[in-house]
Amino acid sequence: MEVGCGTARNLIRIAKRYPGRRCFGLDASQAMLETAQAAVDRAGMTGRITLAHGYAEALAPELFGETEAFDDIIFSYSLSMIPDWKQALSAAVGALSPRGRIHIVDFADLNGLPSLAKRALLAWLKIFHVEPRAELFRDLEKSNPQSGENFRFLSGRYAFLLSGSGVRFVQPGTLLRSSHRPRIKPHLTPFNRLSRRVGWKTLSSLDVISNLIFDVLAGGPCRSVYEARVRNETSFDRLSRRCFGRIVRAGCGE
Repeated sequence: MEVGCGTARNLIRIAKRYPGRRCFGLDASQAMLETAQAAVDRAGMTGRITLAHGYAEALAPELFGETEAFDDIIFSYSLSMIPDWKQALSAAVGALSPRGRIHIVDFADLNGLPSLAKRALLAWLKIFHVEPRAELFRDLEKSNPQSGENFRFLSGRYAFLLSGSGVRFVQPGTLLRSSHRPRIKPHLTPFNRLSRRVGWKTLSSLDVISNLIFDVLAGGPCRSVYEARVRNETSFDRLSRRCFGRIVRAGCGE
């Protein structure tokens, strides 16, 4: 189960790597889901990948017509875009099976990057209402890891990775137990509001610049910017593609 599945690139990769698994994707953007469904159909995964429109804060198996809890729930650069990220994590814990695991990869404090690069990237992310969840990764950094849990920062502290059970989020004194959980109301995400204001095609065009920035920070060749455009791949897809292999390997103990 991927929360904020976007174009379904991660889900397609998972489905190919684990042929016996069913996959589910949730996203608040109907435009994204239309793109995702087309990609799933092209990959021949229609029968194995189920997509649904909804909000992360209200995640439940029932959104997909299911009754059983999920074995793995993934947040790949989505918590930083979810307004009530604590409620989203709380809902994920509630939708997780007893032996299930939560996998998170998202932006960190970027303190390992040059000052100019850090300011430029944070300013760019702010345009899309992307906000690194400092409270979350700092709490993870100072606390003792749970049994079987994998938590670490990626190069330059531009992102952090967590793979483990939902136990840490429901213990007394943790972020979710101490947070207020308001009733979920229908809403437009900041990204949806921005896309409606400037147009989806405009955002897609701006993404070329994002690819260049992320390429420089990640040390990749600039020619991959053009390759990404040919594949109609977004900048967040590129980051997910680079880091998602790590989160899958960590979650499977490889």
